[in-house]
Amino acid sequence: MTERVTAPNSASLKQLAAAATGASSAAKARPNAAIDLNKFAFFAIPDAKNFFLLLLKSMPYGPPAKILVPMRNRNRDIYLKPGRLVDSDHPSVLEFADAHVKGKTDRERAISLYYAVRDEILYDPYLPVAKIESYRASDAVTTGRGWCVPKSALLAACLRINGVPARPGYADVRNHLATRRLLDMLGSDLFAWHSYTEILIDGRWVRATPTFNRTLCDRFAIKPLEFDGTEHSLFHEFNQKGERHMEYVRDRGVFMDVPFEQILATFKAIYLPAYIAGGGGDFHAEAAQETPAPQKQ
Repeated sequence: MTERVTAPNSASLKQLAAAATGASSAAKARPNAAIDLNKFAFFAIPDAKNFFLLLLKSMPYGPPAKILVPMRNRNRDIYLKPGRLVDSDHPSVLEFADAHVKGKTDRERAISLYYAVRDEILYDPYLPVAKIESYRASDAVTTGRGWCVPKSALLAACLRINGVPARPGYADVRNHLATRRLLDMLGSDLFAWHSYTEILIDGRWVRATPTFNRTLCDRFAIKPLEFDGTEHSLFHEFNQKGERHMEYVRDRGVFMDVPFEQILATFKAIYLPAYIAGGGGDFHAEAAQETPAPQKQ
């Protein structure tokens, strides 16, 4: 399989060469981040240092912004292990996964678990973000509610239970699926650390976003995201009326577990204290008041 990684610039070649011999500490700086494993994956190639330097010399105008290099699956097992918040060893998560998984192939199991998390766990952006419980997969099961972070963590946990490597990923987005009250509490229309799940299916990583349940999508006139286990399932840029819905602003990468401390630090820096403290609310009821009921055809 191949993994897309960022090619280093000339200023970092010495650091990369040191990393190839085990001397660099760059890969240790974020041991929880899967993106670091990907970035240094080319060192798994035999005689990787000479291979990579030869590759650079063959590019008279410098390396491209991104290159494709082989990556072995030996790191896949870390995405099968339980995490602090992707707690696939929790009894409630084990029970949820067992109740909803279907199919014999990784693809079929991924599809069934995606729809279970998407529609059985209601989207709730008003969970208290200062509490670590609001980020945990098992809490999404026990409460039946969750925002994008615990829902993606839950999907990853259920997949790991069924032997399918999975990891949570994050991006900053400008999100137009929100009520006026939520936007006022945030003080911004930027949703930082919006989460999806990246799943290893048939040798390639595929992204799925189980955040918004179908009933909520219908209320906002947004097409619910479907997932076929082959193509990425990220948010549509436009709603059913052709109006802009969501724009990806920044990719924050993929991780083995939910980076709770990093997410909370960002939230405290950009959002209003009222949101951090946990204002509570019924997002579905607010949506019903602010948007007309969809007409039956």
